[in-house]
Amino acid sequence: MLGFILAQVFGAIALILVCIGYFVKEKTTFMFIQVVANIFYAAAFLVVGAFVGAGLVTISIFRCIYLYIAEKKHFKYTVHFLPIFIALYITTTILLWKSPLDLMPLTTSTLFTLAYAVKNMQIMRYILLIPNTMLVIYNILTTTYTSALLDFIEVIVIIIALIKFHKENKKRQA
Repeated sequence: MLGFILAQVFGAIALILVCIGYFVKEKTTFMFIQVVANIFYAAAFLVVGAFVGAGLVTISIFRCIYLYIAEKKHFKYTVHFLPIFIALYITTTILLWKSPLDLMPLTTSTLFTLAYAVKNMQIMRYILLIPNTMLVIYNILTTTYTSALLDFIEVIVIIIALIKFHKENKKRQA
């Protein structure tokens, strides 16, 4: 019971942070917020025994740190970081495998990695709709309900952010 409650609390904290992140304009700020949010997201999976989810989110924390540094230092990272992180996701999934359900976080982690490699924040937001939608289902199936709510709200927030920045771009072009 304590694990279930902790999962919901950690998921709620991650939710708040993630929602804030989609409204920032700078990719470095976005990546920093993702690091902190993913720490709470991984903790939510860990306390309910969803080890593949927790493991993959932990790798995602390092991916976000790497991308944060890459953005700050302005170096090209796409060519070498994609295969490394995807290989880590596959290896972790194999090592912690419990059921076919574990393929969902593998797929979503890979999609997040591909999306974060995109320099254009608006295109990145579009791509992020897919893994977040998938995670809603995964989180419900693993009983991390606030994390499911996080991903559902994240989908809504991404849509709102897409509309907001689309309108801003239209105003600038007019």
